[in-house]
Amino acid sequence: MPAVIVFCESDDKGIRSACLPALTAGAALAKQQGGGGEVVAVVIGSGTGAAAADAARYAAKVLAYD
Repeated sequence: MPAVIVFCESDDKGIRSACLPALTAGAALAKQQGGGGEVVAVVIGSGTGAAAADAARYAAKVLAYD
């Protein structure tokens, strides 16, 4: 199954609002690919719990690296 990976910037409150257009574009691209493509958000940084939870609202899968 194809996937679109979106790297998300984060702060102490969650993902930054600048990531939302990238997640939206990723969802559109995954839909175009067909075959049940999904968006995978990647959050990297210190204390990524809030950002990972926030990204999960927009992505099918979240990979968080603390």
